Amino acid sequence: MNIREYRYQFASFNFSFELARYRYHVGLQSELNSAEIYARHSDLFTPVALADLKSALDQTPSNFETERVGLQKLLDAAQLRYVEMQGGELTKELSQCESSIQIEWKGEKIPLEGFAVRFARELGNQRRELAVRRADSISICNELRINTLGLFREAARTLGFNSYSELEAGATNNMLDRTDHAAHSLLDQTESAYRSALAKIIAREFSVVQLKDLDFAHLAFLEAMPWRDNFLSEKNLHRSDTETMKGLGVSRQSNIHLDFEPRPSRKPTAACFPVNPPEDIRLAASAQRGAVNFLAFLRQAGRAQHYAWCSKDLAKSHPEFVYSPDLATSEGYGYLVSYLTLDPKWLLEFLPDIDGVQAVGISQDIAVHLALHVRRLCADALYGMRLHNADRLAPEQLQSAYIALYERSTSFCTLPGLFLLNFQDGLQAAGKLRALAFSFGLREYLRVRYGHRWWTSRRAGDELIDLWNTASRYSVEELARQIGFGELSFDLLADVVIKALNGA
Repeated sequence: MNIREYRYQFASFNFSFELARYRYHVGLQSELNSAEIYARHSDLFTPVALADLKSALDQTPSNFETERVGLQKLLDAAQLRYVEMQGGELTKELSQCESSIQIEWKGEKIPLEGFAVRFARELGNQRRELAVRRADSISICNELRINTLGLFREAARTLGFNSYSELEAGATNNMLDRTDHAAHSLLDQTESAYRSALAKIIAREFSVVQLKDLDFAHLAFLEAMPWRDNFLSEKNLHRSDTETMKGLGVSRQSNIHLDFEPRPSRKPTAACFPVNPPEDIRLAASAQRGAVNFLAFLRQAGRAQHYAWCSKDLAKSHPEFVYSPDLATSEGYGYLVSYLTLDPKWLLEFLPDIDGVQAVGISQDIAVHLALHVRRLCADALYGMRLHNADRLAPEQLQSAYIALYERSTSFCTLPGLFLLNFQDGLQAAGKLRALAFSFGLREYLRVRYGHRWWTSRRAGDELIDLWNTASRYSVEELARQIGFGELSFDLLADVVIKALNGA
């Protein structure tokens, strides 16, 4: 195998794939057309190619560390793509099924992707009715979801893995035993502070509802934080992002292309697409407004900076460090930026017309949002391992596990009909937990080194650029050790959540 040529074709595949994802997301094309891209690059992910990559890795001397790391990432990415290719038509059929779901409501037809934002802003009883309709609609695709799970499982086994989750965990550095322990520990440590802070918000926003009566309708409202929309608004978003980067000495680069254009089929969420880093990164804003989208855009903007500052030479010689299957590094920088909003000092600096009391109030609401996000990720990770490791678990058993995990993590009753929705999320949740742990470790490091208003320090910006320059060559665990704040700590993440909930 010519490894240099393989890397060139690997970069070409990812360029085409990310560009197609971007065009589909922002409404420039009606279908993703991933099958065509896989077909053009199918030789990259065949059993023969996987064997050649494994052979090249085995023959590379141990002192060629960077090359060995690169080959391992190439092999990991190729194995995951091989499994996705086996899904082929079934995956496409599932995507078409989900895209066709439209919930009829008040004379409108609400697509599944745009459901969450609309749902959160309905009145209580209407939210409940709308959620039930959604669960009923989702179930029509469940047979396809179950078949896709089985296909992924069998494809992973042909590669020598016991399950798809084992393959995914190895490729993304999300070790199953560590994930299981971290998720349970985070739930235990944050339980008391979360429930106490949640009770205060519920008493304020739902004066007649008790904690024990919370259900999925209240959860959607809480996650959207519509009562903070006036502060965390679209008009404040661009200034907040731009001025924060300017304070760090990281001006808006021409290689980050912003897309805010309203289009009928545009997806409602903010997203970052590393089309050809560092020359071409696409950053799509949300089609919806509001507090939760403010946070989502900042997170994607942080990821965009990571890709925009990666080394040109590294991207050319080792595209696998840019298109790494382990997204925790990129997500970590996203969380670093989005959770600047936890700091009242940052809010006072970038949100006009608020005082200190309001800044503290907003930061405490965002602390609850963070705690809920962390706890849902724990449930996603634990449920995902169960779902993808299960050979023949009956739907009733999976529904029971789903309800138990999500009701414990959120304190809100849920609907069993959602137990197969977003079944891939569980395998990505562990990476996001690692990303969060890294982001808050990095935040503490920057605070100690450059002060509590570290986002105003150009030296802090220089240090971040040095980190971004390495793309995803290093895992978040390796970066934590290299930077000097020690081992990646989920206990630190729990401590940050608890202190934020307590207003510290």
